[in-house]
Amino acid sequence: MTTIVDLATGQGLGVVDGHDHKLYRTVCTWWKEIEVLIITGATTGKVEAINTAIKNIKRTARG
Repeated sequence: MTTIVDLATGQGLGVVDGHDHKLYRTVCTWWKEIEVLIITGATTGKVEAINTAIKNIKRTARG
């Protein structure tokens, strides 16, 4: 069981257990990237879409 604490205020936000703990660890691991998204709104969506289009063209070209 893990207690989630807001580091800015020190306030306890809740307790996680089981699958929630995995989500908590994932969010902690990616927090810097998540924070950048929240603050700037910048994503890699356009780049990912271009990469997908290129992969689809390659698949089509192979026949």
